[in-house]
Amino acid sequence: MEEGFRVSSPRVNIVVGGAVGAAVPTLLYSLGTGRTALLKKITAYNGQVADTVLQIGVGATAVAFAPEIPARRCIAGFDNNWDEDELPNHKFVADIYGLPLVQPIQVQLELEIEG
Repeated sequence: MEEGFRVSSPRVNIVVGGAVGAAVPTLLYSLGTGRTALLKKITAYNGQVADTVLQIGVGATAVAFAPEIPARRCIAGFDNNWDEDELPNHKFVADIYGLPLVQPIQVQLELEIEG
């Protein structure tokens, strides 16, 4: 099995809705051509007063967005962390997007890149 290298994405502010109030996925990490990414850690900060749900998947528009891992509940006022023992062993083959429901959050990913 080929091992890749680990990278951290920048911390990204993900808002709910765009100019028209529709859910708009936010780019979390852009994969280069021919590369795959294995999700190793998610850090999500929900500084709001209500919990929210974070979906991570592929697709830059609300219509094209497809979750690739199960949704994660982000508790209000907390740093929510999931590491590789708690995440599915799933390889992303396209740019990775995040989509929160209800509340805006800050998200950072740790990935193992191959290729």
